[in-house]
Amino acid sequence: MHVTLGLSGLPVTSKVQRRKGTNAPQCSRHPNVQASHASAPDAEHSCQPGWLSGLACACIALAPASAGAYNVRLEDVENPALQSGVLAATEHRWDDAEKQFRIVLDEEPDSASAWSNLGNVHLSKGRPNEAFRDFSEAVRLAPTAPVPYLNRALAEEQLGVDADERNEHQEAEVQYSGAVKDCNLAIERDPKEFAAWFNRGNALARLQDYGGALDSYRTAADLAPGIAGYRLREAELLFQADRVADSDRLLRTVVRKNPTYAEAHAALTAVQWQLGQASKAEEHFAIATAIDSRWKRVSYIQTQTRWPPKLYAAMEKFLSIVPG
Repeated sequence: MHVTLGLSGLPVTSKVQRRKGTNAPQCSRHPNVQASHASAPDAEHSCQPGWLSGLACACIALAPASAGAYNVRLEDVENPALQSGVLAATEHRWDDAEKQFRIVLDEEPDSASAWSNLGNVHLSKGRPNEAFRDFSEAVRLAPTAPVPYLNRALAEEQLGVDADERNEHQEAEVQYSGAVKDCNLAIERDPKEFAAWFNRGNALARLQDYGGALDSYRTAADLAPGIAGYRLREAELLFQADRVADSDRLLRTVVRKNPTYAEAHAALTAVQWQLGQASKAEEHFAIATAIDSRWKRVSYIQTQTRWPPKLYAAMEKFLSIVPG
């Protein structure tokens, strides 16, 4: 989605010191919204809900995360129940986290942070409708903070995915469009919120607006140049735009800097096969599958990546000719 556990950008009782020039939470993708690949150094963490939104977020080093994060330590959060809830969430003890956040809300029903964190728990537990309501309450209470909008966009995207799985495609489109709108609102509040740009790209890709998705991914990557997953998405959408040589150049840069990034090697396999560079394609395929053998399976690529149609078709053709 790798969760942005959420205090930052929201009013909280804590000894907060902001990183200079930032006012946004860290955020990375929710696993149900966007698949993560453990073999990647920054494995596609678009945004998960924000656990420490405002606390130092528990995101993997290179994983896509949101623009700014408060440099807040868990021990500096003064509400014991909120502290316990955040700790439980980072340890994936969802029931305990939900209990603690409800305790906070019993004491402080207007705590936007508690509502946002409760929404993160509900999203992590596969309850996106409840998460949407929680995030909406956080938006109501903290309308100038980007975090609640960003988190609500994650819930909307998941609701769209669920609708697509029920073949309710019109409803899915409504949800994806809502996710784009909420990402736009987050960006209005903090134009440097790179997680919002990245998630905007995800939602636009769901809507098959690949040009808009490419622009969003590029902006996210420019704002956070150290996050390889953002450049990877940009490169994949360049291929969709028939800019194959540009895609190849960018992917080669990604794998040079991140030699164990399996998905980047797999994508480069498809791109170089398309360019007629069979031996190079096979070399990158060997690297990808040595890191994670699942890249040999079309079904894995189809269900566990966000590859655009042309890239997926190129890889499918490669696998039909050079089986793993």
